[in-house]
Amino acid sequence: MPKKLILASQSPRRKQLLEMLNIEFEVQSASNFIEFPPVKGEETTSSHAKELALKNARGKAADAAENQENALIIGVDTLGFMDGLILEKPKDLAEAKQMLQKMQGKSHSIYSGITILDTDTKEEHWAIEETLVHFAELSEEEIDLYLQVEEVLDKAAAYGIQGKASVFVSGIEGDYFNVMGLPLARLSALLKNFDINLLTRVK
Repeated sequence: MPKKLILASQSPRRKQLLEMLNIEFEVQSASNFIEFPPVKGEETTSSHAKELALKNARGKAADAAENQENALIIGVDTLGFMDGLILEKPKDLAEAKQMLQKMQGKSHSIYSGITILDTDTKEEHWAIEETLVHFAELSEEEIDLYLQVEEVLDKAAAYGIQGKASVFVSGIEGDYFNVMGLPLARLSALLKNFDINLLTRVK
């Protein structure tokens, strides 16, 4: 019997990306897992930011794996990083504005930790995906307008590249889907360790 694929995330964007592949999967929230936070107000390194994303991804997968059998759990965590600061989901619009002001006219990295966990064998394969995003210069008026027309509090680094913030992005280096929260090429590569090919796995 083929193993179920379970996405350990309530993110509508991750769900949308998997649906785009026309594969059968389930969604389960890692409701008992409390994400490890960055140290607020302190500078960190890119290595620490990557470790944090991966640590949270593995924690989500382990939590969602409880009481599951014959399944592969997909855990993902995405965050932004720039100038020694981790850019998570903003706690309010004031913090979102501060993030966008820092990023305008500059480049920042988006890191996703991604792990696949087999509920039966406990075999696990993981990776970290990085995409560099270049932002155009933005006026304060543009930032304020953006915050009025799009919900950002559920988005790492306070923007969604697939929405109206696309007009801010002057270029990217790396996986576009990683910026949305799920690097599909990396996911495909990890699943091959479990003999799953997304090209042949259809509903």
